[in-house]
Amino acid sequence: PKNSAGLDIMVDGGILGNFPIFIFDQQTLNSKGINERVFNTSTIGIRIDTDEQIAQDKLNPQLTPVFINKLSDYVQAFYNIVLENLNRNQLAPEDWQRTISVSNVGIGPKIKRLSQKQKLSLMESGEKAAREYFERSKS
Repeated sequence: PKNSAGLDIMVDGGILGNFPIFIFDQQTLNSKGINERVFNTSTIGIRIDTDEQIAQDKLNPQLTPVFINKLSDYVQAFYNIVLENLNRNQLAPEDWQRTISVSNVGIGPKIKRLSQKQKLSLMESGEKAAREYFERSKS
């Protein structure tokens, strides 16, 4: 934005960066003159992923395997790797520590009208993930 005075919330449409958690971090030079990122601990990222991907990210943040049995599986896997490679490779352990991972409750990324039941399921999933995140943050 041209005038960023008072700007403290930023939403990205997911085209160029689908998870820009680093946007409010600072860059500084360390004693060796190397650029380092200073993590803004006030920033919380929210990701919506499959249950399998969330479980994988807790163990080792890498993409879960996708079994391809038909063309639509291939297209979905290709879409996923393109989207995830926009940001995933840049994420540091500190980024994962300030991330709330919300289950997509089986709702895929294809744009469509959601039923009231699906909307409620997503909201409940988000609320559950946020509660778990803040409980972990207390300890």
